[in-house]
Amino acid sequence: MYFPVLRSGVNAQFPVSRVDEYGVITEETPGGGMWRTGTRRAALRRWRLELDEVSDEEALTLIQFYETVRGGWQAFSFADPMGNLLVWSEDLGKPPWLRSPAISVTPAGQPDGEPAEFLIVNGSAAPGEIWQELDLAPGAAVCFSCETLTPGGPAGRVFSAGAEKRIVLESGWNRIFVTGSSSGGFQRVGIELEPGATLRVRRLQAEMQISPSEYRPTFEIGGVWTKTRFAQDGLTVIATAPGRNRIRIQLESAMESVL
Repeated sequence: MYFPVLRSGVNAQFPVSRVDEYGVITEETPGGGMWRTGTRRAALRRWRLELDEVSDEEALTLIQFYETVRGGWQAFSFADPMGNLLVWSEDLGKPPWLRSPAISVTPAGQPDGEPAEFLIVNGSAAPGEIWQELDLAPGAAVCFSCETLTPGGPAGRVFSAGAEKRIVLESGWNRIFVTGSSSGGFQRVGIELEPGATLRVRRLQAEMQISPSEYRPTFEIGGVWTKTRFAQDGLTVIATAPGRNRIRIQLESAMESVL
């Protein structure tokens, strides 16, 4: 199950807040020294969503969803509205990344304080891809973006949830993005290279919105949280105008690696 998507294709509105909670045990020795260690309890990520101008139909969908999962009893999937949905955006060689057999990926350096860069080469006579598959709710807007540096010649395209855009050949680093609409389930986002093409990339990011925001690097944990629950008793819907409502929602999920 997926947290419902609003008519705009997103699952949250700004302002939205997010807090990470970790369990820590602190002990003080007789000499005044401090000793700290983590607990066995999993760390939690919490979100507070403030939804305004919600239509009656959208409000009813949220109420029915809350009843279906029985409040905080049953888990569901939630795409972090403040996060990069990709796993390991800083290492394209990790398992979440899939690629065609002839596609090779080589680290191309990481300047001090900058995101990692990668050289992608298609060594075959056919187009080749590198991509991730994100499990997202139907109707969700899916924006995939990256920065590319092309050494010249035909390059390829970027694609996201059925939409695609050609990579424009320009000098220097260029940020390219494409926004598709999720059909529900696993959605492909990534890059396709023309036969024999070479491309240098960095700052790969996927978001559940229509345009890209500032890059946020990811490692073991991406932005799709499959064990999310409501962290509140009851769901309060306040009518603010005919056909318009305000809803405050609190969610939480255990912070666990997908690997």
